[in-house]
Amino acid sequence: PRNNSYLKWLRTLPCTLCGREKIEGYLDIVPAHKGGGMALKGSGCEAVPLCVDCHEVEHEKPAWFWIRVVKEKRTSREAVVENLQKLYKERT
Repeated sequence: PRNNSYLKWLRTLPCTLCGREKIEGYLDIVPAHKGGGMALKGSGCEAVPLCVDCHEVEHEKPAWFWIRVVKEKRTSREAVVENLQKLYKERT
Protein backbone atom coordinates (compact mmCIF):
# COMPACT_ATOMS: atom_id res chain seq x y z
CA PRO A 1 0.00 0.00 0.00
CA ARG A 2 1.11 3.57 -0.72
CA ASN A 3 2.21 5.69 2.21
CA ASN A 4 0.52 8.95 1.24
CA SER A 5 1.61 10.83 4.37
CA TYR A 6 5.26 9.98 3.62
CA LEU A 7 4.88 11.09 0.00
CA LYS A 8 3.21 14.35 1.11
CA TRP A 9 6.12 14.98 3.49
CA LEU A 10 8.64 14.32 0.67
CA ARG A 11 7.05 17.15 -1.32
CA THR A 12 8.11 19.58 1.43
CA LEU A 13 11.80 18.74 0.99
CA PRO A 14 14.34 20.19 -1.44
CA CYS A 15 15.44 18.32 -4.56
CA THR A 16 17.77 15.42 -3.80
CA LEU A 17 20.30 16.46 -6.42
CA CYS A 18 20.27 20.22 -7.00
CA GLY A 19 18.75 21.34 -3.69
CA ARG A 20 16.07 23.48 -5.35
CA GLU A 21 13.49 24.28 -2.71
CA LYS A 22 10.43 24.01 -4.92
CA ILE A 23 10.06 20.45 -6.06
CA GLU A 24 7.40 19.24 -8.44
CA GLY A 25 7.04 15.80 -6.94
CA TYR A 26 9.09 12.75 -6.23
CA LEU A 27 10.61 9.78 -7.98
CA ASP A 28 9.14 6.53 -6.72
CA ILE A 29 11.77 3.92 -7.41
CA VAL A 30 10.54 0.39 -8.09
CA PRO A 31 13.57 -1.75 -8.91
CA ALA A 32 13.18 -4.17 -11.81
CA HIS A 33 13.87 -7.14 -9.55
CA LYS A 34 10.85 -6.07 -7.48
CA GLY A 35 8.57 -5.90 -10.51
CA GLY A 36 9.37 -2.31 -11.52
CA GLY A 37 8.48 -1.07 -14.95
CA MET A 38 6.60 1.53 -16.89
CA ALA A 39 3.40 2.85 -15.29
CA LEU A 40 3.87 0.86 -12.08
CA LYS A 41 3.58 2.65 -8.77
CA GLY A 42 5.52 1.53 -5.78
CA SER A 43 4.61 1.93 -2.14
CA GLY A 44 6.52 5.20 -2.00
CA CYS A 45 8.97 3.88 0.57
CA GLU A 46 11.86 4.28 -1.89
CA ALA A 47 10.75 7.66 -3.27
CA VAL A 48 13.08 10.66 -3.37
CA PRO A 49 12.13 14.34 -3.85
CA LEU A 50 13.13 15.83 -7.21
CA CYS A 51 12.55 19.14 -8.94
CA VAL A 52 11.00 19.00 -12.40
CA ASP A 53 14.37 19.40 -14.16
CA CYS A 54 16.16 16.68 -12.20
CA HIS A 55 13.12 14.39 -12.48
CA GLU A 56 13.24 14.75 -16.25
CA VAL A 57 16.99 13.99 -16.33
CA GLU A 58 16.51 10.93 -14.11
CA HIS A 59 13.93 9.53 -16.51
CA GLU A 60 16.07 10.24 -19.58
CA LYS A 61 19.41 9.07 -18.15
CA PRO A 62 18.87 7.19 -14.87
CA ALA A 63 22.34 5.64 -14.65
CA TRP A 64 24.04 9.00 -15.29
CA PHE A 65 21.74 10.74 -12.82
CA TRP A 66 22.58 8.39 -9.93
CA ILE A 67 26.29 8.44 -10.76
CA ARG A 68 26.08 12.23 -10.44
CA VAL A 69 24.25 11.95 -7.09
CA VAL A 70 26.97 9.61 -5.82
CA LYS A 71 29.76 11.95 -6.98
CA GLU A 72 28.20 15.24 -5.87
CA LYS A 73 26.54 14.13 -2.66
CA ARG A 74 29.05 11.38 -1.84
CA THR A 75 26.24 8.96 -1.12
CA SER A 76 24.31 6.16 -2.81
CA ARG A 77 20.66 5.97 -3.85
CA GLU A 78 20.09 3.45 -1.10
CA ALA A 79 21.66 5.74 1.50
CA VAL A 80 19.52 8.68 0.32
CA VAL A 81 16.36 6.57 0.69
CA GLU A 82 17.48 5.22 4.08
CA ASN A 83 18.22 8.72 5.37
CA LEU A 84 14.85 10.05 4.18
CA GLN A 85 13.03 7.19 5.92
CA LYS A 86 14.99 7.85 9.12
CA LEU A 87 14.17 11.59 9.03
CA TYR A 88 10.49 10.81 8.44
CA LYS A 89 10.36 8.38 11.39
CA GLU A 90 12.04 10.96 13.66
CA ARG A 91 9.45 13.59 12.79
CA THR A 92 6.42 11.35 13.38
